[in-house]
Amino acid sequence: MISKKYLAFLSLLTCIFFFSSCVSRKEIAYFQNMTELETDIDQSRNSFKIRSNDMLAITISASNLEAVQPFNLPVTTAPRLGELGVTGNLQMLSYLVDSEGNIEFPVLGKVHVAGMTRQEIISKLKEEISVYVQDPIVNLQIVNFQITVLGEVNRPGTFSVPDERISLTKALGLAGDLTIYGRRDNVLVIRETVDETQYEYLDL
Repeated sequence: MISKKYLAFLSLLTCIFFFSSCVSRKEIAYFQNMTELETDIDQSRNSFKIRSNDMLAITISASNLEAVQPFNLPVTTAPRLGELGVTGNLQMLSYLVDSEGNIEFPVLGKVHVAGMTRQEIISKLKEEISVYVQDPIVNLQIVNFQITVLGEVNRPGTFSVPDERISLTKALGLAGDLTIYGRRDNVLVIRETVDETQYEYLDL
């Protein structure tokens, strides 16, 4: 005669098997049938354009450091959390793109940057600074570039990105990946540009 404990154990195994078989590997595995996918990475590369209220960190360097000093904002000291002293992390001040799409740049004055890509701004600044400095080097970073991941992920929220490009897999990685219940065949990506908001449903 089968004991009650043995029957309970069999019932538990049946339940575990039932719930584990509800979601097949085909529904949770990423990038299946890769040969059927067509991508055009070059077309989207460097397509991000600057707009009003963006924050830009721009540093100018050259072989003659004294010559480029007037073109750089001062470096400030940001106190660490919980500290009241002057010691802390050194931070470069940023340029705010105003409502007209301009930044106030040292020596050059107003520089229009809205609607331009990062590389276009770098080329423009190089050309204008070359009047004063030989072979200037321009380094530009978008400080306030952020993404928001919502829905059936482990850590939904808004994340700062140190570059103007991020892949969907990296975005999901920041959010702790989709949960077992997330729809991997119906991921909505929303991308805001200077002129419009683009929507695209993707099947991972």
